[in-house]
Amino acid sequence: MVATQQGGPVKHAKRTGRKVPVLPYVFLLPMMLSFIVFNLIPVFWSFGLSFTNYNLITPAHFVGGANYAHALFHSSLFWLAVRHTVWFVVAVPLGILISLSAAFLINALPWGQGLFRFIYYLPSALSSIAMGVLWAFLISFGSKSILSVVLHDIGFAAGLNFTGPGLFLVFVIFSGMLTGWGPGMVIFSAGLRGVNQEFYDAGKLDGAVGLKATWYITLPQIRLTLMYVVITGMIGSFQVFESLFVIGSLGTGQQFGPLNSGLTLVPLIYEKAFSYLQFGYASAIAFLMLSVILVLTVLAMRYGQGGQALGK
Repeated sequence: MVATQQGGPVKHAKRTGRKVPVLPYVFLLPMMLSFIVFNLIPVFWSFGLSFTNYNLITPAHFVGGANYAHALFHSSLFWLAVRHTVWFVVAVPLGILISLSAAFLINALPWGQGLFRFIYYLPSALSSIAMGVLWAFLISFGSKSILSVVLHDIGFAAGLNFTGPGLFLVFVIFSGMLTGWGPGMVIFSAGLRGVNQEFYDAGKLDGAVGLKATWYITLPQIRLTLMYVVITGMIGSFQVFESLFVIGSLGTGQQFGPLNSGLTLVPLIYEKAFSYLQFGYASAIAFLMLSVILVLTVLAMRYGQGGQALGK
């Protein structure tokens, strides 16, 4: 730092001699040790396992990239799980649109905003296991389930079987979106409150009202908030497990749905690791999934930090 003293330049600032506080690092130490021991080290250990045939019983042997090659070129089950996972990822924009629309509507209310936020967020406050048990109860007994009967009474086709291969995945995706709307709505609601009202006043002079104001003013101003919700929603869609396991087991009697109709990447990792003890192969699938998540995250961050307005 260059400072001035008695009108002339001083090349070197004096050292203050202030001591570095140690106490904050003491409080951070348990968390850092926990992160290193239970997160960082297992990640590197798992990466090493992905190049072996480790099965928890016999010593691991190095197999190179055989696990990755088997997943990518020889496993139809892996690509089935990929296709199902893609459907969860594709559903993320719909959930974001619903959350953003709810945030707009609730913020526009003259009163009761806190009450409606609570009601809208309530399903998300329940654990995924509890919600899974509830959803499984609603679809039990196939075409004679409570949900099928209710839908038929309000005009939908009779005999909808959500425990069958055709509708099970759609049902689980919808149930997952229902529990994910609440957090997104709260985050968007906070982001919308941070938009300066002066931008809307200036936009009215140029005819930016209604949807134009939303497109040219609101969305660019909450771009970083949108980026955060997109990234977290996308990562969450890759990590779906509990709801699939509970709804599949209790609702259909089969883990992850009939004929693997709800099998995604994380359940496949779980099955290969803990049912077949193929820990090396499961680790390879995990790092393939991690690679895709990293690529999509970088693309989303580049858009969010690009500074480009949506309307341009």
